[in-house]
Amino acid sequence: MRRPALLVLMTALLTACSTGATAYLEKAVDHAAQEEVTQHLGVPQETAVQPDGTSTWTYRYQGYDGFNQESWCREHVLTFDAQHILRKWAREDC
Repeated sequence: MRRPALLVLMTALLTACSTGATAYLEKAVDHAAQEEVTQHLGVPQETAVQPDGTSTWTYRYQGYDGFNQESWCREHVLTFDAQHILRKWAREDC
């Protein structure tokens, strides 16, 4: 009986992290530097630097919906300009 309750709690916590990240990113576009983003969201799971100096960071959130008995995965893909300022982001399913 404890296992389903633990799964529900873990799903709620991961969903809250994803939701909190979304709220932060909506306000951070066009002014937050990479260092500030790292302070709020932590180290990204993936990074890529382009020849023009822009970079892409990917944050991945995974969980399990115990009610529907299915797993889920969401990504926030962030794009920074050559001066390391967040210019855009997108939320995607993995």
